[in-house]
Amino acid sequence: MAKRIEIIFIVNPPTGKNINIEIDYLTNNQFIGITTGVSFTLGATREETATRLFNYLTTYSYESWLSDIILISKEANKVYIDFDIEDFANLTFPILSTDTTAIQLTENVFNSVRDNIVLSRSPFNFVYEPDFLFDSVAVELKVYRGTKTTDAPLQSTFNLSKQVIQAGQNSISFEISKYLNDYCKSNIISFGGTGVNTSSSFDSVWCDAEVTAFYLNEPVGATTRQYLAIDGYGWHAQLYNPKLTKNVLTSITNHIVYRGSDYPLYFISSELVSITVNGVNVSFTLDTDINNQLIGFINIGAYVGNLNAFNVVFNYGDIVETHTFKVKDECRWDVYNCFFKNKYGFWQSIPFNLRNKQTISVESEDYMPIISSFGQYSLQSHNKKTFNIELKEVISCNTDFIPEHYNDVIEEMFASESVYLELNSQYLPVNLEKKSFEKKQRKFDKLIQYTMDFSYSFNKINQVI
Repeated sequence: MAKRIEIIFIVNPPTGKNINIEIDYLTNNQFIGITTGVSFTLGATREETATRLFNYLTTYSYESWLSDIILISKEANKVYIDFDIEDFANLTFPILSTDTTAIQLTENVFNSVRDNIVLSRSPFNFVYEPDFLFDSVAVELKVYRGTKTTDAPLQSTFNLSKQVIQAGQNSISFEISKYLNDYCKSNIISFGGTGVNTSSSFDSVWCDAEVTAFYLNEPVGATTRQYLAIDGYGWHAQLYNPKLTKNVLTSITNHIVYRGSDYPLYFISSELVSITVNGVNVSFTLDTDINNQLIGFINIGAYVGNLNAFNVVFNYGDIVETHTFKVKDECRWDVYNCFFKNKYGFWQSIPFNLRNKQTISVESEDYMPIISSFGQYSLQSHNKKTFNIELKEVISCNTDFIPEHYNDVIEEMFASESVYLELNSQYLPVNLEKKSFEKKQRKFDKLIQYTMDFSYSFNKINQVI
């Protein structure tokens, strides 16, 4: 795991007060210590002071410990310094200041990768806050797949630019999610058997944002940010730039899986120490510099066997995420397994195992031809002829009695842009016919069950050229 120091300006330090930042940690069995004095001018507000500290830190020469810094970032009155080091035993981040009441220092263990993942179906504002005068900013977006260190294109994919709207403006933002979302769309894949699998290369995409600030048409500063975009979204209450809060990419931790059915479970591979299924270790080798290996998955359905319940445990060092699976068997009706992209942009399953029925609807056109056979009036000829016949099939199916937390999964199914039904190992694209559903609650409805109507997104008669 990574380590983060958070420098939070509670109030703005008074002018003339010194701020010393001392960072000590153990690496290669040797202590490394760096002490810096104030080399930046305090701002008029705590937010401005944080901006100036951020710009100071991003230009400071760290020499031997530069390689351990993942990212230096800023948010409002906070400055973050992220480290990637293995030995935390003697790690300290003291801040020495003549005005200690102005600063709060915290340190956290965290997954650094999550902060750089863009949920591209929601707004994502790339914010640039230089500590110098500028009047315009240009951004080159390089969007690509593969290895982030070697596969970036030489030419930019998109070129963006903005002018400041008022003199003295200290930040500028670019909404980039729409540029990225088209590049992380995928069709459903085969989920395979046991073991760890890579996600589709089309499930995610790298984005390098190369930023240049100008003043009077002359470049005055530059920086680069790197992101991974996925086909996910956040809710409105999470505001813009929603962040991932977990490593296993599903909204629930208690699952229902049917014996003989696929059930993919996606996860972030960065910092992952181990995966165990029913107490048995699952080995993996994933390269987090490759977009489709940074996020992998396991097919839980391949591990069911004769089990009736089991746990899957993802160990990220100081963070452990446990998922519980209850196994059920087909009864009287075939199981229609519904696969859809959840709010994180990856495939999730809801089984529909109770009564189902198929309805065929017909659309056609008619015309009145000449009813003759070699010039003779024919009673056998159609006086009204049907043509352009289209048959559409709708599947109405029912869930089992499910726990209340599955309301979150149903809601995400309604929000999905890609939905499939699987029957007898065949995945076919469908559209959800219903446009609303009433969330059921156990205290009112006792048993919770839903009926859904799906129409296949193609005509039953093959008319595709």
